[in-house]
Amino acid sequence: IDAAVTQAQLYALFSAFGPLQKVLLQMDPLTGQSRGFAFLSYRDARDANLAIRTMGGQVVAGRQLTDLMLTHVGADRGSFGDGLYG
Repeated sequence: IDAAVTQAQLYALFSAFGPLQKVLLQMDPLTGQSRGFAFLSYRDARDANLAIRTMGGQVVAGRQLTDLMLTHVGADRGSFGDGLYG
């Protein structure tokens, strides 16, 4: 993910596929710059899968989204997340 992309922009882009529980853009603690990846959590795995199928390989702010994957996360096992790299 390009360093200029914000957490709010990712939320706006990926909430089109279903309600997001959270968006965590990973930041370097020393520089405050984006580390180039994020984790998103959807309550419904179908929404996460739709986002992965639709956005995998797409270009956002000049960088291609790669390595989108689905994991089952959360203590109640009721949320699904995907990781975004680009």
